[in-house]
Amino acid sequence: MRKILFIGLVVTAVVLVSGCYGPTTSPNATVQPTGETPGEITPVMTPIETIAPVMTPIETITPVMTPIETIVTGTPSATTTGTVTGIATTTGTATGVSSGTTTTGTAAATMTVAAVNAVDIKSTTFDPAIITVSIGTTVTWTNRDNKPHTVRGSGFDSGSLDPGQTFSRTFSSTGSYDYGDPGNPSMSGTVIVT
Repeated sequence: MRKILFIGLVVTAVVLVSGCYGPTTSPNATVQPTGETPGEITPVMTPIETIAPVMTPIETITPVMTPIETIVTGTPSATTTGTVTGIATTTGTATGVSSGTTTTGTAAATMTVAAVNAVDIKSTTFDPAIITVSIGTTVTWTNRDNKPHTVRGSGFDSGSLDPGQTFSRTFSSTGSYDYGDPGNPSMSGTVIVT
């Protein structure tokens, strides 16, 4: 008996619900008499409010990359002072190119440069291996290795240099002077005198 009662309640609920929402009505419809024919009912649709998105323009900034190319040309002149290190002063004419526009002017620059007249002996190399010096410059070799080395070239020989010892030679003639370490045949260097 309970089953039949339960089924009856379900059927009644379905009939009631289907009677509220028929094919001509919707949950948002309002039924109002039109007044034309008594008993005739015309459904009136109530408009549903819709929300339209509002687009707010935002200012955007586009970065512009402007390439700048600088070309410097000229004939620098250098002056070197000192015995082991020195100062070089360079002046010249600079020509620059920027964003497709050519600009020509004169620029003077002063920079400090260490004059290369010192060579370190490290393991199995001379550092730097090639140096260029002016006439009258004294070049100094320093043994920075933990074993003895020799600096031998055309017209000069340091003898055995223990770790930390130095050897110096003044070059008074232009030319290219090759040197090496007889105990390490792979070690070689060059002094270019101008």
